[in-house]
Amino acid sequence: MKLPIDSKISFIATFIALLALFFSILDHYQNRKHNRKTVKPILLIEVHEYDKQYGIFISNQGYGPAIIDSFAVYYKNERITHNDVWSEIFNIHFLDPIDFGIESTSLNNRHVVKTGENKLIWGAHINELGGNIQLLNDAIDVISMKVYYHSIYEDKSIAVFQ
Repeated sequence: MKLPIDSKISFIATFIALLALFFSILDHYQNRKHNRKTVKPILLIEVHEYDKQYGIFISNQGYGPAIIDSFAVYYKNERITHNDVWSEIFNIHFLDPIDFGIESTSLNNRHVVKTGENKLIWGAHINELGGNIQLLNDAIDVISMKVYYHSIYEDKSIAVFQ
């Protein structure tokens, strides 16, 4: 039995439409995957000198903003649960008076680290440190931390400092 020409045309048109729908969905999936990668933040926590400051810095080396979910700071492998973790570490570690001031930045929930941003978390001005850089390094050596964050697409990541 032969199909009428109208049925053949309808079948071909339906097949082409389904094929176009398939490629459209595939293209959407690939674009979405690409877009996620183009705004993926990459947080790094490192000790270095930047803008006349020395200490622990957090920087975003990715392509999109990093939104902080939470963070945990450890001193000698013990988690600091005090509200002001950096002051607490300062009070525990520096029992003897020091000749330089410590600066700190609190990372709270929903804090955003922009692309290319390099922010001092805990440290001091180079000019104030003088020859006391080793005192600061001794404190930094016993600090570790984890920062939990996500991208604008809610992709979760973690940055670790040890």
